Amino acid sequence: MTEENKLKCGDVSDEHSRTYTIYKCGTGEVHHIHIEQPKKVFYGKGHAFHRIFDGRTVTLAPAPGFIWGECGEIVGYCELSWDPSNLEDPCQW
Repeated sequence: MTEENKLKCGDVSDEHSRTYTIYKCGTGEVHHIHIEQPKKVFYGKGHAFHRIFDGRTVTLAPAPGFIWGECGEIVGYCELSWDPSNLEDPCQW
């Protein structure tokens, strides 16, 4: 793995929870992933997934944004939302 594609780590321990909702074009919501008390998120350029660590378990979730099919068409998207602990500064990283 090149330095450019290495995973970065974000501290999300200030969040009560985070939810990834996956939608398929023409179908609507197909799945959602809800994580209580997340601690860290691992992400990076060229990676189609986030890895969320809650202190015990790592959950793999699609990175937010469009989901592309094999032929380059948009087949869906992933929406990310979170419940921040600090409402005065809800975006910590």
